Amino acid sequence: MLLFVILGAKVIKRCKLCKKKQSIFRILMYLCAQHKVTLHMNIRMNIILSAGIIIARYGYDQMPPVLWLILLLVMTGMAIILRKWILSQHILLYICMFLLGGLLTSYQEYRERKPDTYFTIDELSELDRFQITAQERRAETEQKMKGLGIENEDFGVIAAMALGDKTALDKDTKEVYSVAGASHVLAVSGLHISIIFQLLIMLLGGNRRHIFIIFSALLAIWMYVLFIGMPASAVRSATMLSVYGFVMMTRRKGESLHLLSTALTFMLLWNPLYLFDLSFQMSFAAVGSIIVFMPLLSSLYHPAHRLSQWIWSMLCVSAAAQIGTLPLITYYFGRISCYSLLTTFIAIPAATGILYLCCMLMLLSPFLLLSPTVAPASWLTSWIAKALVSITHFANTAFHLISLAPGASIDGIHLPLPALFCIYAVIGLVYAGWVRIKRIRNKMARSQEDFSPKNALFMNHR
Repeated sequence: MLLFVILGAKVIKRCKLCKKKQSIFRILMYLCAQHKVTLHMNIRMNIILSAGIIIARYGYDQMPPVLWLILLLVMTGMAIILRKWILSQHILLYICMFLLGGLLTSYQEYRERKPDTYFTIDELSELDRFQITAQERRAETEQKMKGLGIENEDFGVIAAMALGDKTALDKDTKEVYSVAGASHVLAVSGLHISIIFQLLIMLLGGNRRHIFIIFSALLAIWMYVLFIGMPASAVRSATMLSVYGFVMMTRRKGESLHLLSTALTFMLLWNPLYLFDLSFQMSFAAVGSIIVFMPLLSSLYHPAHRLSQWIWSMLCVSAAAQIGTLPLITYYFGRISCYSLLTTFIAIPAATGILYLCCMLMLLSPFLLLSPTVAPASWLTSWIAKALVSITHFANTAFHLISLAPGASIDGIHLPLPALFCIYAVIGLVYAGWVRIKRIRNKMARSQEDFSPKNALFMNHR
């Protein structure tokens, strides 16, 4: 609540509403409407929140949760005392975000370092019981899929891509996908969630502006995330998709980078230790890089035909994602996949086909759990299983051939942590320079329009 009050005070000053008594709700609604203000504010708050999380994680022995709580209460008292000074509120906002990140992280560390506690079924929460039931149903569905003839490497890839279960993947398959630059499709992430969301929208009528359709699709997405065990990448994607869906339902125009930043804030507040999860870092780096660099790359060339437009769009998306994730991949794995752009043309269509067919199996799951011999489910499920095996076998073969190509990957790269930060700093400077150049060009174009002969003649006529 303190953070909301401070945010409201900041907005009151910026929009000169001090003379009018505004409720906190109206202030927050105005804050949500000002995308340019909240975007920069949210980015700064995420940076400070992350700093508190990092310090609390590596300084837990020196600063226990009680100390973070005391400091947060002290800052809250100072905010109440200095509530009339807007500048003080502005500073206290960032201090409170820093302390909040430290408090949540230290408490999470405290819970993880406690000895394991065993509970009975009756002592578990409703969410834990639902997750246990979902795991049991997922295991039964996997057994039925094996009974349909989906086995070995094909089953491992399908289970990882659609059900979030990587236990059936062998080392050779993981290595092939890693060398080919397609390992990201083996984890349920933004690509998978967006594909399923588009399918749900189509099945529900195709109207993206209808509140019931959006709400039903989001509810189904979260049920799916719970069903596959709530991996960090899927939770991140579902969170951002929920924020996007809320913007669609409220008829507002939301900036993609602002939505991503909001999703980051929610996830770090839910579990601060997500910040140290590799899939979490890769997901946000990929999505953020696509949002930032996709317009820059797509503006370099404008194809005339639809096929060339699709090819160019796929290349731009893949290249933009590589800009954000390549430093992390190099830092953690010491490998650069040289044919990752080519792999995109196989990975995305294959993932789309596999997820669509798996969704059809999900819709037929009651028949699968009863008996695969129920007609006409028997013929339909067997056809879907054969199509899944064919698509997966084709993708595995293609990625295997790409991994055997000369120069498929560059291994043995050791990137230190300072170099990683320097690379991202250079990427940020390049983006800032591009934005600056774009603004100068737009300003020059507007000035040329103002002094055009037509406008000059109009001014002389006046």
